[in-house]
Amino acid sequence: MKNKFSNKSNINKKKIAILSDIKKQIEQTLFSRAKSGDGAAFHQIFDKYQKRVYSVAFGILSNNCWAEDATQEVFVRLFRSISKYDVRRNFFTYLYRITVNVCFDLLKREKSNAVQFIDPDEKQFAEKADEVNCSPLEKIEHKEFYIKIQQLIQRLGPNQRAAFILRDLEGMDTNEIAKILKCRKATVRAHLHFARKSIKEKIESEYPEFLED
Repeated sequence: MKNKFSNKSNINKKKIAILSDIKKQIEQTLFSRAKSGDGAAFHQIFDKYQKRVYSVAFGILSNNCWAEDATQEVFVRLFRSISKYDVRRNFFTYLYRITVNVCFDLLKREKSNAVQFIDPDEKQFAEKADEVNCSPLEKIEHKEFYIKIQQLIQRLGPNQRAAFILRDLEGMDTNEIAKILKCRKATVRAHLHFARKSIKEKIESEYPEFLED
């Protein structure tokens, strides 16, 4: 009986590996077509990754309009540079690096123009909280928590903010984040440590109600 389960598990692992390889080959073909100037292929890339780019941009910028502008700029830059993209490289890392750079450029520009951050887009975070499968009362609590967390994220420095979002919200590994931020893995871990510590301390001091049972 044990051998049966072991054989099934091995077969499933092989199937997953085969499907993963097929998916990778399909994506590499798509990227190769886009590199050669195939407009339809680029539109497929846009349709596939637009929401993920927007999610990262919104996490860093906390403003719907800015995140939309950043998303458009990301794909403009991608279109201009995709001919140089090496299809053997991780596309997520390549695309997220562009996304983070666009967001950092926007932050610098707004700072130089002496424009202060407006409050995080509460409507956008309320919509995210509504996606959670729970009771109406719990949804209200989730909305409040999402909004407060985003306010705390905005108090972090740009690199800490990006590291926190990419690791804890997007689930990327430290090595990928290091490539995106162009720094050492130890630096990424330091950014994460201080970001998490800062958010934890501020929740404890400013919003202790979220820690109550």
